[in-house]
Amino acid sequence: MSKILNSYNNEKIVIIIFTLLTVSEYLGQFIWQGTGIRHLYLILLVTLFLKRKVDKIAINKASFKFLITAITFYFVLSLYHNNISINTFLGWTFTYFFFILFVPLSVSRNIKFDYHYVLKRIVQIIFVFTLFPFFESLISFPSVRESYGVFRDQSGMSSMVAIAAILSNYLWLKTNKKYWKYLIIFFIAAILMTTMKKSIFFIAVWSLFSFLPNTKITFKFSFIILISAVLILILPTIIENINNVLDYESNSAVEDHVRWGMYVGGFILALKYFPFGSGFSSFGSLFSIYDFKSGTYKMSQTYYDLGLNNLADNESKLLTGNTTFLDTYYPHIFAEGGFFQLILIIILIFHILKVFKKKCVQIKDIKLYRTFVWIGLMVFVDGIVINSPEMPVFIFFYSVLPGLIIASKN
Repeated sequence: MSKILNSYNNEKIVIIIFTLLTVSEYLGQFIWQGTGIRHLYLILLVTLFLKRKVDKIAINKASFKFLITAITFYFVLSLYHNNISINTFLGWTFTYFFFILFVPLSVSRNIKFDYHYVLKRIVQIIFVFTLFPFFESLISFPSVRESYGVFRDQSGMSSMVAIAAILSNYLWLKTNKKYWKYLIIFFIAAILMTTMKKSIFFIAVWSLFSFLPNTKITFKFSFIILISAVLILILPTIIENINNVLDYESNSAVEDHVRWGMYVGGFILALKYFPFGSGFSSFGSLFSIYDFKSGTYKMSQTYYDLGLNNLADNESKLLTGNTTFLDTYYPHIFAEGGFFQLILIIILIFHILKVFKKKCVQIKDIKLYRTFVWIGLMVFVDGIVINSPEMPVFIFFYSVLPGLIIASKN
């Protein structure tokens, strides 16, 4: 088995795992892709890299100290609530999974890893996966929001396409090849066609501060005309969607609105159990609604105590495994671990960026650092309305991929 694995170079392994992460939920229609399988893909990726022969190892003490802090926090919080179990441990693991994977990679192992090649292939893979839903949206116009191809959903597709645009910008600046600039235009158009407001807003901000400043005036003018034309086409759909949201907001009580309900519930728990929260796997996380031992969906008592057990009819939806309790990221962060955990997560993210910046300065590629800052910002802004920061495919971008670059010889 090891001989077979060694026959694949590092870059191919990364590209294969990335592809599996991207299409995993689509594959679930044909083969089993159950809870935790995407986490296992990332564990496999990190394990394969750790087994590679290396020339030099340099321990990053700060990373290990932060990991020990996170582990200590688990025991303190669990003992405080007298609830040390497999479910709470898995809840902690999923919450800090991004950092658990980063720590062994932050050990500079001097491995062979051509990150330029990998970034190019990732962009090209996303481009290929975007073609079908993009043209299907054009064909079915004005109903442009239904198609997302092999991506997990429309929201996941728009976020992945935004990442592809950001990476294309980096590759354009590094190679000066127009091919990558044309791809940026395509990806921005594709994002507009999804009519996902969060992604449209983010890509507009990114274009204004990162992409357009590096282009000539003639290109800026042509770009604005092209994007304006697309916006005119999809504007009625966006306005209709906004009106539907506003109508829903004005005619729904907090207890009927999942995101508002989860944020309100999360703040109540954060204040009630200040500064530590209600404990892992108690609210807003996967293992607060799923019992690992029995393998069945079951809500924690916390939802009933808050009166949110049937928030937006989720109690009945949970019977079939369909729920919108996990739509947002931040409620479970400050609800389960309090404001202490929110601060700790922020510190861990900045630590990853700090270590990554040091590597980028070393290899004289500060553009790479800025690129991943934008990607990380997009993922955590996404977290306001969707659970992106804990999705393995996005952990790959803001934690694992930077970790692999840190561990490389480049």
